[in-house]
Amino acid sequence: MQAAKVIVAGLFAVLPSLSPAAATLSVMAQQALQGVQVEDEVVGEAADKMRAVTRTDGPVMAKVSVLNLMPGTPGCARLRIVMSQGGILTRQGSVVHYEQPIRMNLCPGGSPPPVQGLGYEAEKPVFR
Repeated sequence: MQAAKVIVAGLFAVLPSLSPAAATLSVMAQQALQGVQVEDEVVGEAADKMRAVTRTDGPVMAKVSVLNLMPGTPGCARLRIVMSQGGILTRQGSVVHYEQPIRMNLCPGGSPPPVQGLGYEAEKPVFR
């Protein structure tokens, strides 16, 4: 469970910025925003972080698809990204296939959708 937390934290550090180091993941996300389900090998920082946590040098794969379009924000969508890697050796000595699902909101160009238009502006503040 600890490995999953580290992977998710590392990926969220990389995914929202869609940095050039994770170009394949960036391209996949932009293609998904155009309505294409994409599956490809991930290269760059996101893949390196996953390999460091899993201690496996095998390819890191990703599937990216649109869950739903964001209301009031043209071109923006909620994406489902499933990062996976095979050949992970467990502490018990067995070899498993690991998948880490991630959901994120994204607009063309790599930015998150604005808060206005998503229905949050009508909510009362939690902290006063």
